[in-house]
Amino acid sequence: MRGDGRIAWPLVGVFVAIHAIALSNALRHDPRVGYDAENHLKYVETLSVFRLPSPEDTAEFYSPPAPYLAPALARALGLTSGSAARFGLILNVLYSVGLTCYLMKICERARPGADDLKLASLGLIGILPVYYRTFAFIRGEPLLAAAAVFVAHEAIALFIDGDRRPMRTIRLGLGLGLAILSRQFGLLLVPAVGALAVAQAVRRPQERAFHLKRAAAALALAAVAGGWFYAHLGLRHVSAGAFSRTVVRDTSLSNNPLEFYVDLGLDKFFTDPVRNAFPNRLIPTFYSDVWGDYWCYFLIYGKDIRRGKFISGYDLGEILEKKPWPGWLETNRDSMAAYLGRVNLVSLAPSAVLACGLALGFASAIRSAMAGGDGRTRLLAFLFVIVACTAAAFVWYLAAYPSPQKGRGIKPTYVLQIFPFLCILAGEALVRLKQWSLRAWRLALAALSLCAAHNLPVLFTRTTL
Repeated sequence: MRGDGRIAWPLVGVFVAIHAIALSNALRHDPRVGYDAENHLKYVETLSVFRLPSPEDTAEFYSPPAPYLAPALARALGLTSGSAARFGLILNVLYSVGLTCYLMKICERARPGADDLKLASLGLIGILPVYYRTFAFIRGEPLLAAAAVFVAHEAIALFIDGDRRPMRTIRLGLGLGLAILSRQFGLLLVPAVGALAVAQAVRRPQERAFHLKRAAAALALAAVAGGWFYAHLGLRHVSAGAFSRTVVRDTSLSNNPLEFYVDLGLDKFFTDPVRNAFPNRLIPTFYSDVWGDYWCYFLIYGKDIRRGKFISGYDLGEILEKKPWPGWLETNRDSMAAYLGRVNLVSLAPSAVLACGLALGFASAIRSAMAGGDGRTRLLAFLFVIVACTAAAFVWYLAAYPSPQKGRGIKPTYVLQIFPFLCILAGEALVRLKQWSLRAWRLALAALSLCAAHNLPVLFTRTTL
């Protein structure tokens, strides 16, 4: 957190604020509330007796084990299931610390000695509700996102900055292994890293052997470190791509109707962006869950006052669809709806900044492919390729496992790993805006600051024990 040899105190302040909020959520959020939370906790219980789960143990049997190891060990050492889960949530905060530190390291490689890119990128991460919500869940994406940023940093150091130390290759391979042992979407880092190595080999023919050998070594190490789990799935469950849902026979974008891709759901987008408002609509559902809590697992709660137990997500959605609501239900669904509509409105500003970052990344990828560009251009292009690979795989996933009535797979948490890279790209866009027009930069900063102030309550969980 240094710039020009000094401590950058604004950067320290943003870093501390992010993790103070994340720690608050880790200490307060009910770990039984989250996407498929029950099955993730069952995974921990099964792993705590030193056994990989089967479909009979949990519907998450196909998930790699790395994110569950620490809470499972805590459980094996005698902690209660609740305390072990709480330990896992606190560990997520440490993953966030690692993620943000390596995010700043990438920014340092892009603009050595400067504060502005680090501060812009970290600030954008800090106003993303989906970031805090995901880090308050027991599941694989927090560790995967941290591993992804680490992998990106090591790949940049090795292939763009030319760090020839063997340890750099080992770190890259182990980071990739950890990523694919965290969640299947970690596999999408492999083509991005491979593409970077090949591009550098083509750009510098005299160093072709170095780049290709180091890439092969890193990928081989990743296969050894993480590939065993997929071999286990293949041997035990017929396919290395085993899943708890059945893939449709012919995976095609047409498995979802045209409305899935283009409908904006404007009738409720700014007034009631809560579960069941946008049945199987990609854009409004994804957007509303990035900036709010469309699926009702973090901010919007339902509680059975007879038992004092939260009802969240799917079960709450089923209850809320039918009125009048039962007398035993306590919920903030109606009181939060209008506010989350305003959140969607003011969040158009940071969304536009992220879109500009994505466009900048695309332009950098084109420039890098055509003319090579400088190191910063190639770095931005690499980050864009990571985002593009993950986004393409996410769309394929939604086509392979469609949910025609609800669109239940449309969860930005599943692709959390793209957001740190989007924030760096958007941070670079803000830096260039500042260089082009100080007045325009100040207007953008004011809009982002107002959005952050308005959306601050969205960063804190309401589903507390």
